[in-house]
Amino acid sequence: MENASKALIIAGAILLAILIIGLGIFIYRQAANTVSDTGMDQLSIQQFNGQFENYLDKQLTSTSAKALIDTIKTNNAGKQSGESGYVSITGVTDKSAIKASSKYEATATMTNGIITEINIKKITNTDHEQLEAELPKKRVN
Repeated sequence: MENASKALIIAGAILLAILIIGLGIFIYRQAANTVSDTGMDQLSIQQFNGQFENYLDKQLTSTSAKALIDTIKTNNAGKQSGESGYVSITGVTDKSAIKASSKYEATATMTNGIITEINIKKITNTDHEQLEAELPKKRVN
């Protein structure tokens, strides 16, 4: 009888050890997901960035620059600065400062693959000449 009770105690200790190890693995996985979680999966990030990508890294008309500002403001509605999904505007931030005869360029800053800041810059003549030189020349046959 004494051997049977020792066997039950050992079996209980083994089950308890397995339970503790399982709990440790569960807690570790939860902590790892919390650290790496940006609140968005890859498809959501692509959709979020997609609303701005048509405006980025190319020459914009005044109408396009105003549309970009509207898109950013619509996106930021109800969000606080620093919150996930909030995009800050730098450079030209007000539509009234955009002149119809001017050209603009927008560049983005990303954090963890998500656009967090967009800089809208007026292109000067020097910038315009440099941008034209960088664009591939089209050949007419």
